[in-house]
Amino acid sequence: MGGGEVESFERNYLIRKLSAFVACAGDTVVGALSYSEEPERVVMVMINVLPHWQGVGAGRALVESLTAEAKRKGIARLVVATTNDDIPVLTFYQRLGFRITGIKIDEVIRHHGGEITGFSGIPICDEIQLALAL
Repeated sequence: MGGGEVESFERNYLIRKLSAFVACAGDTVVGALSYSEEPERVVMVMINVLPHWQGVGAGRALVESLTAEAKRKGIARLVVATTNDDIPVLTFYQRLGFRITGIKIDEVIRHHGGEITGFSGIPICDEIQLALAL
């Protein structure tokens, strides 16, 4: 359901070494959220929900679980980065209260060595950073 290495906030994260929450339907894992705790924030590194389970609250439940955990530990901010093409996930995060805090122009182009095509044929160029105050 996702794995490998993810670059976010100018840092590389190895997914299998991160803490995670999972969403299950019975015995089936339908979603996962991996995160990294840092002194002043929690970085949400990856969230994946199986297509059939998108739009029914699995992603929201994962983010709410992480939010509750961060609050319990006294961490004041949850941050996430996505790309300029991913309009559905930008909508998702903003509906949960996240605010855009930065745009790293051409960050994805630098990372991948060139432009790649994303959702709806939109060129993936920029990293969009969002934060949720807890």
